[in-house]
Amino acid sequence: MYRVLAESFNSTGNYPGGIEYANQGMRVAKETGDRGAEGHAYRILAWSHVSLGDYAQGTEHAKQGLLIAKQVGVRGAEGRAQNSSRIV
Repeated sequence: MYRVLAESFNSTGNYPGGIEYANQGMRVAKETGDRGAEGHAYRILAWSHVSLGDYAQGTEHAKQGLLIAKQVGVRGAEGRAQNSSRIV
């Protein structure tokens, strides 16, 4: 749910809104132990921050997303996280 909201806000250029919902999704993912959702939230945060010109924060989030993708062994997510890390 939060992922869809975050991506919807980002798609309209409302990156602060996307960050807000990605952070809420991150909180829920951590509380429930859903590492895949946590990694996806990091990727959304990476794109959001880069879109706002905050490349340092975007890079950090992309690295975290990549690390989680490798830990959970989801190759598709790993590839998307690597793409996120290349945007900065």
